[in-house]
Amino acid sequence: MTSILIVETDKAFSATLRACLDDNGIPARAVRTAREGVEFALGGGCDLVAAGAVLPDGTGLDLLAAVRAHSDMPFMLMGDSGPGAGTQRILAFETGADDFLIRPFSIREFLARVRAVLRRAGKSSRLLGREPVMEVADLRIDPSARTVTRHGEPVQLTSAEFGMLELLVRRAGTVVTRDELSEVVLGRTYVPYDRSVDVHISSLRKKLGRLPGGGKRIRTVRGTGYLHATPPLAAQADAAMPTGVKRLLLEDSDFAATAS
Repeated sequence: MTSILIVETDKAFSATLRACLDDNGIPARAVRTAREGVEFALGGGCDLVAAGAVLPDGTGLDLLAAVRAHSDMPFMLMGDSGPGAGTQRILAFETGADDFLIRPFSIREFLARVRAVLRRAGKSSRLLGREPVMEVADLRIDPSARTVTRHGEPVQLTSAEFGMLELLVRRAGTVVTRDELSEVVLGRTYVPYDRSVDVHISSLRKKLGRLPGGGKRIRTVRGTGYLHATPPLAAQADAAMPTGVKRLLLEDSDFAATAS
């Protein structure tokens, strides 16, 4: 039975996404046109649609609107970067998309967002099975049980805090934007002056403390988002980080001091 439906014109890209899902135990089917997308999405056996923005016989927005006319199944739209990307993303959410990815994106990010959308839709336990436990520094994170331990001791996190930590750890050493954290974890588009993400990150910092060597665990990148340090990055921050990113890193742990 098909669980994830990929609707994408580029056969090589579509095959890569499908292989990623298959390798992680998530069954998937790939089609190329909006017509096929509507047929399979509404024909049963589909739990999530991931569609490209441009299709041979229409657009991803056309497909989204057609699906939304009959179903509230989770829907992810994959758009291209460019001058119109922001408008395209707004239209996607206004039409009923659950997530919007801007290409190019990594396979790890695609998989993380699929899992996040499925969790919000209450479908993750059946489709995803038990996910591998993640360990970074002194933290042990179990995505399936949604538990965190530090030095073997449990850390009590809210659902939003856990979601943000999971996304940051999956992409440790790289910057995760406030847009991504808001969309993937909170399920809404980030808007300027919305401090929700910063409040959750501030709480995470207080609960998790610093890395074993005293380094900053979750670092702020001014005007962009946050970065979860890997142990080598924390120990050799000046040498390991690009100069541009290093200049943007803030040392303040208080979210109120990170306004951009």
